[in-house]
Amino acid sequence: MTSAPDSEFTVFPLPHLVRMRVTGTDRVRFLHNFCTADVNGLAEGTACEAFFTNVKARIIAHGWILAGRSAHEIWMLPGCEKRLLDHLNRYIITEDVVLESLSADQAALAGCGRAAPDGQPAEAGSWRDISVAGETVRLLSVDWGDRTMSFLSGTPTALDALMAASKNIVRGSEAAFERQRILARVPLIGQDLTDAHLAPEAFRDRLAISYTKGCYLGQEPIARLDALGQIQRVLACVEIRPDFVDAADAAELTSLCDADGPPVGLAVVRVPCVAAGTAAVRLSDGTVHQAIVRSPDRVSAP
Repeated sequence: MTSAPDSEFTVFPLPHLVRMRVTGTDRVRFLHNFCTADVNGLAEGTACEAFFTNVKARIIAHGWILAGRSAHEIWMLPGCEKRLLDHLNRYIITEDVVLESLSADQAALAGCGRAAPDGQPAEAGSWRDISVAGETVRLLSVDWGDRTMSFLSGTPTALDALMAASKNIVRGSEAAFERQRILARVPLIGQDLTDAHLAPEAFRDRLAISYTKGCYLGQEPIARLDALGQIQRVLACVEIRPDFVDAADAAELTSLCDADGPPVGLAVVRVPCVAAGTAAVRLSDGTVHQAIVRSPDRVSAP
């Protein structure tokens, strides 16, 4: 997608966004202890990316935590809401923490551009409420590599009113959003990454994993991997070439977009393939293709 003028905000359909509210006096400490991010360090109105893992650091969920005055929220792309709720509720014993799903009552859109629909800057790592037609739309802006992606959540009526009132909206397609998600290597849990994968294998440490926050569920194996440098595979964005290859150990392609440019996808590939810049990937039809590893580009082979 080409760069848009500063005033334009491109909006993409987002059929489903998971939105959970966390309340109670112990919510900050609880969330801090059960995710990879430094929740204690979040100021009101800010947000951070995080993984939720089990004790072995295997991925249960991935998303963003929004810090508020009387409540925190967890926003995720679809795939793991019930599992995360079940997982966290298991650990609530005497803590004053209440988890509540808001997903069913909310609609969502994604968008990118320097200025959001309210005309204010879209700053990664922050959220705010936009009042429109007597209702509220919540806007979360996050770091997606070379751009800021924003998510807007509210009732369908509120989102329609915001779109109607905004003068800088450009309509984008669902396929265009999927392409941006793949290029930014933002995983769908249960599709691109599962509990067969360790959080560091997502290779989103800079955004989603704190190595200074102290103890949390899954911290010990994550710290060990960091200290020993033993990561063997990572989630990569690959550009699919037309060439067929014969490779028994080809990586499985888990996401694919062939609109608006050369086909790109996501696959968990071996670190030596990332270092070499090429990998063999198996598509859903069973064919194996040569692929160029577009990102990440900072992994060294062991």
